[in-house]
Amino acid sequence: MNDAKNVTAGKPKVGGSVNVAPVGTNLPTSASTELALEFANLGYCSDDGLTNGNSPESSKVKAWGGDTVLSIQNGKPDTFKLKLIEVMNVNVLKTVYGEDNVSGSISSGLTIIANSKEAVPHSWVIDLVLKGDVLKRIVVPDATITEIAEIKYTDSDAVGYEITLTAVPDAAGNTHYEYLIGDTGTAAYTVTVSAGEGGSAFANASTASSGATVSLAASPASGYTFSGWSCEDESVAFADASSAITTFTMPSSSVTIVATFTEG
Repeated sequence: MNDAKNVTAGKPKVGGSVNVAPVGTNLPTSASTELALEFANLGYCSDDGLTNGNSPESSKVKAWGGDTVLSIQNGKPDTFKLKLIEVMNVNVLKTVYGEDNVSGSISSGLTIIANSKEAVPHSWVIDLVLKGDVLKRIVVPDATITEIAEIKYTDSDAVGYEITLTAVPDAAGNTHYEYLIGDTGTAAYTVTVSAGEGGSAFANASTASSGATVSLAASPASGYTFSGWSCEDESVAFADASSAITTFTMPSSSVTIVATFTEG
């Protein structure tokens, strides 16, 4: 029977839907599992959204007279296309140009090098919200950026990196996984992480429920050292506020976590 409740659009998860980590990072196995700390969020994507191509490629064998009598599958490429528009996000730049080709920070001066070094594969997690607050998560264990569209600098549109990812099979022979889960009724609060001059910082989740453990990581730029974590909400207690890698327990409200760095 037809049911309009099963028809949905796909919206990005609040706080950023595209996350990337080195291949081999522990991957989530559900739509609600917290991501490993190694995952970096790539921020906003353009309103073109995400396009997944996963159509079989086949060749047809015809008999005398023109009838198709056999179809042979030659492959089933799995690709993902999206446009990253946070072009001043260091995580985006390192993902697009390569970790070794980006140095420094926006505040202290950043250098990007373009060359012909082979792109490094990553693990990707893309979080979507469907109708009725159903969460959908696409997990791509091993995919490489195989195409970057022309980068246009105009005063009429956002600059962005339109990338195509090509996935390869994991040890189980699968190129990606999709997980869905309905609204659990548990309130989720926003986790915002900001970094002062001299480095970058991120959390392993953009939203979390009260009582959940959230992991934090800070990375100082060259010439800086990490000073500490802070939050205006006094109920937030860090496991170690002076450590660049630490955790805190999510309160019953959204929080903004600040990482500070010291020059020298």
